[in-house]
Amino acid sequence: MQTMKKQSYLILLLLFAIFSPSKAQFYDVGIMLGASNYMGELSNQELNGNHFHFATGVMGRYNYSKRISFSGHLYYGKISGNDADHSSKYWTSRNLSFQSNIFEIGIQNEINLTPLAFREGKFVAPYLFVGLSGFYFNPKAEFKGNLVELQPLGTEGQENIFSSMKKYKKVGLAIPFGGGIRFMVNEKVNLSFEMGMRKTVTDYLDDVSTSYPNIESMSSFDPVSSSLSYRTPEINPNAVANPVGTKRGNPTNQDWLFFGGVTVSINLTDKYGLEWDNKYRKYYHKKGEGPEPKTYKGKKKRKKKKRKSKKKKKENKKRHLTKEEKRLRKIYGE
Repeated sequence: MQTMKKQSYLILLLLFAIFSPSKAQFYDVGIMLGASNYMGELSNQELNGNHFHFATGVMGRYNYSKRISFSGHLYYGKISGNDADHSSKYWTSRNLSFQSNIFEIGIQNEINLTPLAFREGKFVAPYLFVGLSGFYFNPKAEFKGNLVELQPLGTEGQENIFSSMKKYKKVGLAIPFGGGIRFMVNEKVNLSFEMGMRKTVTDYLDDVSTSYPNIESMSSFDPVSSSLSYRTPEINPNAVANPVGTKRGNPTNQDWLFFGGVTVSINLTDKYGLEWDNKYRKYYHKKGEGPEPKTYKGKKKRKKKKRKSKKKKKENKKRHLTKEEKRLRKIYGE
């Protein structure tokens, strides 16, 4: 029941954001600087503080309303893990390690928990997001002073003469989700702090998932693969010679990615800083600046200007004026 209540709350929040009557449609683009990490077999299924790496990327966002926006991004980061950081002697003796570059492209929906509208003095908004992404990875390990790609080796017996198991792909899908807080520094510049996890559909970010293959058979035709599959003898010469079938990883737990950082973005708008909101256009147009106020299809034009202006005055008196409208009235008049 609690899960259903939470889901219902999120659906209502999304519907409220989408159908909110106040719209402020504009675009912004920016750059992200931050950190990346992962959770998997070689990090003890947690974000290890020793393995945060520099990450960067670019993004673009369509601000649909004060509460909802849609964005796309292209991120670069790096992940790594090492059994030497594990607290358990059992996993430390496994003696595996890896590193990999990550390239991610994704889209996401952002929901502001409070309205974001610069002209109305609402400069700060915490937000939640969820989306879909695709990524490329290529795990490598150090061996005799060189970095060696692990996927082609089939370290768990993939596609060798003794196994029909296929090698994993180096591309995958993920579901990004998380939150952040966004500040509108001025009419043109935004500053965002964001942290997000990625639930991936692969357990091979670190090249570790299932069990050990037949090391003795593998070493007879590919000694490099066998050496990088079973590295316990490097630190323990008395280790079992052939651990075939014993646990090497945990295939029930898929790996996770993490990206977090600071994004600086620029609003792609008119020279006044934000999108052309129809209720502000009339002030600028009086001075010959900016486009005419929008007219909607199906709305008949009134023949007499006096009648039109009188009606506008009545409407303005009924409607609460924003600070920006009051400021513009003082400058340009009604």
